[in-house]
Amino acid sequence: MFRRLQVCRHNWKGSDDGRKAHIVTYGKTVKQCSEAADVGNKLKKGLGWPESLQTQPPRVKVIQARLKESEEQRKKLVAKIQELNKENERLTHRLYQAEE
Repeated sequence: MFRRLQVCRHNWKGSDDGRKAHIVTYGKTVKQCSEAADVGNKLKKGLGWPESLQTQPPRVKVIQARLKESEEQRKKLVAKIQELNKENERLTHRLYQAEE
């Protein structure tokens, strides 16, 4: 079964002067949203839209930044857990040695 996961849609509202046209893009994941926005930007470029309007939507940028922050925090937590596990093993080993 084929399902549409990302979409780029171009709408004209009333005139051909480009002032009332808009392009809507979306996807189910951040990656798909970003890819759809890229396609939308190519369409805007082809239609002669100004460069300032050919950017990633702010919400995609915010989500990407949050994902990057979360990944960095996750890596720090994993490193801390590994450090604590090593310390636990070292202390457990010392405890067993002291009991012998």
